[in-house]
Parts: sequence; structure tokens; C-alpha cells
Amino acid sequence: MPRAPGGSRRGRRTFLNRASQVWLAVLVRGARLQFLAPFSGLLAPAPGGVQIDAGAAYVFVRSGTSWSQEAYLKASNTDVGDEFGWSVTVSGDMVVVGAIREDSDSTGVNGNQNDNSDIEAGAAYVFVRSGTSWSQAAYLKASNTDADDRFGSSVSVSGDTVVVGARLEDSNAMGVNGNHGNNTAPDAGAAYVFGVGLGTTYCTATPNSTGAPAAISASGSASVAANDLLLRAEPVPDQPGVFFYGPQQASLPFGNGTLCIAGSIGRLDVVSATGNAMTFLVDNTSPPSAATQITPGSTWNFQAWFRDPAAGGAFFDLSDGLSVLFAP
Repeated sequence: MPRAPGGSRRGRRTFLNRASQVWLAVLVRGARLQFLAPFSGLLAPAPGGVQIDAGAAYVFVRSGTSWSQEAYLKASNTDVGDEFGWSVTVSGDMVVVGAIREDSDSTGVNGNQNDNSDIEAGAAYVFVRSGTSWSQAAYLKASNTDADDRFGSSVSVSGDTVVVGARLEDSNAMGVNGNHGNNTAPDAGAAYVFGVGLGTTYCTATPNSTGAPAAISASGSASVAANDLLLRAEPVPDQPGVFFYGPQQASLPFGNGTLCIAGSIGRLDVVSATGNAMTFLVDNTSPPSAATQITPGSTWNFQAWFRDPAAGGAFFDLSDGLSVLFAP
């Protein structure tokens, strides 16, 4: 949300002399250098004009003894005063950037970025690299987004796990996964752990002839390089079935159940369920088509289809859907 430059901001600290162009912080990981510029909007025009204090992050890479800029990173919802770049962390081909004064009221992963009703709630952004190209892979918000929490005041990443700090979060919860709805401990602070990995279920499955709806899940990891994502659907009748996936989500009546996927659909090989479960190891190196190639930073939605002659009707059913964000 736009603010007047120099307006009141609880707990504000100034680390950057705007005239001297001194950087707030520098991170080095191997041959990659990350600069933070939380006030770069003073210097760099955005598509809609100058966005004061919007912020940016810059990725530099080393070749021998020479450094060159590889990427200029901005938030997907750049706005005045968000201070994107307040915090940053880098691990391999993944960069996470915090924007402590971002204002949206969304929660969780990839929610609505445009309702700026929780002033200075904060956000974090995950970027991944494929080759020399960088793209935003996720938009992270607290599960209990609230104004002035400053989610994104610190960020850290290790493997497929991202941790984001919110130094002014107010709940009186203790330990892990406590009640975060009681804001009776002002500025107590909190940390949030996100898994870049095994996906989020969505859509609704209907009971099949086993008496229960089929649930899809995944194990292994969402790392494209590791190539070890194992899909599982249960309970299902001991019949042939297939897993399939696509780039878009849907919720359409189909057979005895609901089709949860849209767009260019990739159908994996037929499997036979045993013990009321069907499994399939996804091979990222051999996609069903070029349009369904899984790459770092891409999100794909998976579902299981299976024959169900005992149920009657259309004689087939489906699981719920599973959305997976893939990491390098």
C-alpha cells in the first residue's frame, strides 16, 4: 500500500545511506554473490513508474576471477514501501527474499497478492534458477498474516526447507504449531517453516467401492535433479489405473468422481493397484510430451485415475489432486 516517504513505521531502522549507495548486506555462497537493496525503488523505475522503497535483489556470478550480474529480482507484486530485499538467503539455485513491509492479507503459499489490507504484514519470495534464467517459484505468507508482523524480517534456506522469521508477530503460542490466533504477546515474534516438496492437496474425491475416497500423496522429494518423486493413491480397488498431471487446476464432474486437472495433460504409464494402493515413480527425464516437461520452479498438479467396476456408474473414479512445486 502506498505510504508517504518518511511516514511513521513502528520499529523502523535505517541501514542504508541512500546518497552513498552503501549496500545493506552481502551474502556469498560459492561462486554466487547476492546484494540486497531494500530501497532500490528510489533509483530504479518500475513498470508503473518510480516505486519508492519497493526494493530489489541482485544476483552476481563468478567465472574465474570475474564477476557479472546474472539477475535483477523484483517481487511479483512490487509496491511502494514494501522493502523487498530486507533479508535474503541463497542456496545452490534457490534464492529467498524477504519484504517486511509488504501489505497483502493472504496466507500460506501463492495466495492473493493484491489485497493490501494488512499493512506491513510482510512476505517472502522464492526464486529458482534453470540454466542462467531465474523465475519466481513461490510467494510465501504467514499462516496467521496480520498487520505489522514483519514476516520476512529474516529468511533461511537449506535443501527443500525455507524458514521465515516474523520479528513482530504477536501470538502468545509456545513451541511448535501452537494457537497462533491469540495476539496477546505484542512483538513476541515467530518463525515459519515451509517445505519445498511434497505438495498440497486440493479438490475433493468421492468414495469408491472400497468405501472411502482415494487420497493422493507423494514421498521422496520435489527436486528435479534428485528425480525421486514417488506418487501414491489409496484406498483404491485392485484394478489398473494411471497417474496423470497438468499445469492447471480444475474441479469438474468426471466419471464417478471429479477431474482436478486442466491444461496440457501428461499421462504416466499404467499401473495395477495391489493392497488397495497404486504407486508410480515419476521420471523427470522422460516426460509424456515436451509440453509436460517438469523443470525447477514449475508447479504441476497430479491426480490418480483408476477402474472401479464394482462401483457401477461410469466404472471408474479418481483421487483428489496434489499440487507440487518443483525445486532444482
